[in-house]
Amino acid sequence: MRTLLLFFIWISSSFLSAQTFYEKIMEMNIANADTSNDRPTLDLSAKAMERVSRGVSNNWDVAFHSALCYVRITDISLIKKDTVGAKIALVIAATNLKKVDTMRPADPECKILMFYHKINEFRLAKTDPKAIDLLETQLESFKKINALNPRIRIVNAYFYRCFYFSNKAKRKKALDLLQEATKLFETEKPGEFKTKWGKKWMNELSTELNLKRNSAKTK
Repeated sequence: MRTLLLFFIWISSSFLSAQTFYEKIMEMNIANADTSNDRPTLDLSAKAMERVSRGVSNNWDVAFHSALCYVRITDISLIKKDTVGAKIALVIAATNLKKVDTMRPADPECKILMFYHKINEFRLAKTDPKAIDLLETQLESFKKINALNPRIRIVNAYFYRCFYFSNKAKRKKALDLLQEATKLFETEKPGEFKTKWGKKWMNELSTELNLKRNSAKTK
């Protein structure tokens, strides 16, 4: 009886140790997904979370941040003109986003990430201008519904940066959206949203758009 009891204690402690191990890996790589704009770091974190998902099934945080890594990798690959890398990351991101959407179909954070993914998809293919106009309308509508979420404003600004970078009025609209996002981040309550990503990317977009605006003024 005592041997059996010790066996169950050992099994329980091993299970808890495994859970703690997975949680620590999750925390570290979720932080990387939220803050890193470095492709190798994002790639390592995405792969680490894929391994974690085998031990922690149906975990929304793991699935979401894995998808986030691949959406970001697609974007960064496009910036580096690595079309092959971008296409590979786009396909993996799409697969992971389906998993996330299945877990929480009504989650706005998943929808925001899907918008980001769709913009990347449009960047990789010749897209009908009507489809771009429709996406703009969808972003505007979703932004109104999610008035306190800074990330939909960043993605909306990214949309203008990708498809209307030479349009002065649209660039100003993008900068206004990023200013709104900055204020929303400042007033965000602890635990208000399930994810924290976007701040670093927001600052980089602001810098890029401001440089474009300033260079246009000097011409």
